[in-house]
Amino acid sequence: MAALGEEAISVLPPTATATAEHHPNASPAAEAPHHDHSAVDPGLNLFGFLTASYDHLGSAAARENQGKSSKVEGALLATYGHGPFRFLTEAVVGADHADVERFQVGLELRPGTVIWAGRVHQPSSYWNTEFHHGQYLQNSITRPAIENWEDEGGVVTQHVGGILLETERSLANGMTMRLATSAGYAPAIESGTLEPFDVIHWHNGVRHPAYALRIDVLPDGIGEQAFGVMSGFSGLQARGSGIERLDRIDLTTVGLYGDIHVGAARWLGSVYRIRTRFDYDQQTDAEYATSWFLHGEYRLREDWMGYVRHESTLGTDDSRYFAYFPDFVTGRSVAGLRYESGSNHALSLETGSATSNGERYMELRLQWSAVFH
Repeated sequence: MAALGEEAISVLPPTATATAEHHPNASPAAEAPHHDHSAVDPGLNLFGFLTASYDHLGSAAARENQGKSSKVEGALLATYGHGPFRFLTEAVVGADHADVERFQVGLELRPGTVIWAGRVHQPSSYWNTEFHHGQYLQNSITRPAIENWEDEGGVVTQHVGGILLETERSLANGMTMRLATSAGYAPAIESGTLEPFDVIHWHNGVRHPAYALRIDVLPDGIGEQAFGVMSGFSGLQARGSGIERLDRIDLTTVGLYGDIHVGAARWLGSVYRIRTRFDYDQQTDAEYATSWFLHGEYRLREDWMGYVRHESTLGTDDSRYFAYFPDFVTGRSVAGLRYESGSNHALSLETGSATSNGERYMELRLQWSAVFH
């Protein structure tokens, strides 16, 4: 597998081009992210991602809940396109896990409109749509806790088994509007984690429906600025939660996001309103939480980037739902520095403080990441 050069970068899905994310002063028309996140080029394309990281957490409970302090992980992204037909799969392998993150087949109904079926990423998250193709493409080491994947302690649905429709329309004033919507099987709550639909063991219990929607507005038509609304609903199967008579938990999220590039700087933020409703033998009651983050990046030089982020989730103290996830980070402030070697290697250092389960502690993280083609 050769190192990913400029010619290989050009065939990555647009969020994986490492262009505007890494070279914000480049030509917008050529380099800006286009937010067409399941783009598939003709023929077979294979991309490998490697990550080696070391974490030091100043909390014994956090170290126990979050597992090993060092880890190595690899991911393979494979796409195939022929005529109107599309295929995309993404597999992740670590020392103690192997997962098929996405496995989807698609059909281009018309230029700019594709429908997918399989295990797909639900679209009611902007961060995870932007940075889905491997750790190298995410400039920070950590992601906002509200955006964590299910197998990393995530508290909201990120993957469903079902269908995903993506479409876009260019308007006469130069703006572009994009819509992504999904419908499928929601995760279940088992042993304090969300267990999404598994393409390998798909007969894995009763599942309830999940729906999601995101509408993007690109004022300049190419993605240097992007704003949008997003919403999702998941009926979480809760018979494995350990709570007697609890059949399901209905999880609803409504959110807004903004992504702004100004010269060498980028600001990305989201806010979510989260509603959980518990279904006990036809008796229901609900609780609410609010989560937000603001992430800023600045290109110091062509090969150096600095970033900061603050995030907070309110309404978790007496929440029965968040009690299922004791290691969920309810607040975090971080600052980091990233050095890029060539077009396919990066070394990142990140430090900050976090709050989890009522305890505040320091964090220090070091990571090497790479992408190959």
